[in-house]
Amino acid sequence: MKYPKLNANLRRLRDANFDDKITAIMLNMKDNPNFDSPAPSLEELEATVDAFRGAVAEAEGGDKYKKREKNEIRKELEKKMEMLAGYVSSVAAGDKTKLASSGFDLEKDYETKDVVPVQTIKVTGGQVPGEVVVRVKGARGAKVYIYQHTPDPLTEASEWTEIIDTKARRVITGLQPVKKHSFRVGIIGKGGVKIYSHVVTYTVQ
Repeated sequence: MKYPKLNANLRRLRDANFDDKITAIMLNMKDNPNFDSPAPSLEELEATVDAFRGAVAEAEGGDKYKKREKNEIRKELEKKMEMLAGYVSSVAAGDKTKLASSGFDLEKDYETKDVVPVQTIKVTGGQVPGEVVVRVKGARGAKVYIYQHTPDPLTEASEWTEIIDTKARRVITGLQPVKKHSFRVGIIGKGGVKIYSHVVTYTVQ
């Protein structure tokens, strides 16, 4: 069975086309009823886009340091767009119409390979109160990780706070200190279905 998938790889685009594509995606995402809480936010993306445009203009003179600065900002923007694509994929859950409404291109039809959920979660204290570091291992085929946490006690009515990232390590801040929390990490499986790991509890310092 074939499932739709976003093409979030914008690295091949030249700077001007890269800018145009991101602008189109942001226009499609703005006030889109399918995606009411984009992550990263459109405001955050817009600020990075403005910084990128300024860096492109400054690099036109040929200064190698300005070019290096522009390239670093572009890498940051590429990562944020990958995170946004992960959010869109998570919310759309395989719905081709919703995926297309985001402004991202769809990849050609493909046969989804099996993915293996996260096998190991390690939670450690961060550098400041209310901060933890979550590391995951064992996921195969995962391009996006869905980090979730909720205060204990864990019940059916618990509301999970969700953070989407492309890396297998995530610093989570703003947690209530000296309180036990539950953590789990999901990945996107076949048809956009979320596959969650086991739950790990940890007392935040």
